[in-house]
Amino acid sequence: MSFSSWNLTEATSAIHDITVNGYSATKSGGENDFPSRRLTVGGYEWEIRYYPKVFITHGDYRIAFRLVFLGPAGARGVNASFSCRLMDHRSTWTEARWRDASGNQHDCRAETVSRKFHLARESSDWVKLIKQDDLERSPAILACDSE
Repeated sequence: MSFSSWNLTEATSAIHDITVNGYSATKSGGENDFPSRRLTVGGYEWEIRYYPKVFITHGDYRIAFRLVFLGPAGARGVNASFSCRLMDHRSTWTEARWRDASGNQHDCRAETVSRKFHLARESSDWVKLIKQDDLERSPAILACDSE
């Protein structure tokens, strides 16, 4: 009698701190994106793209990110999940808090998207982190911003 086994849940994870130095300067770039350096996770190449101003609906602009697969995927593709969260660096890397237009305080939750990538240069859906107006009303998050 012979036995064989395999791991159906093999996964690799990585945490990367992405700091946007000079948010005020990047937002003037409109809907242009800013790529991270290349990242290697699970033997695959990736980059993260930062979008300082993504139009969602009338008057609603968001700070957003996308995961970009740089390849190669092979015939079966590569499944990936991508999460982002705003952090408050002044409070020893805790989740940031922000106030909406009504003055209500909120904790920044992690936003996650998942996708199966097949081709190089494919990107995930948007991770829409926070409304641009809400971010700009939050001096704690933008404390280290430089124009």
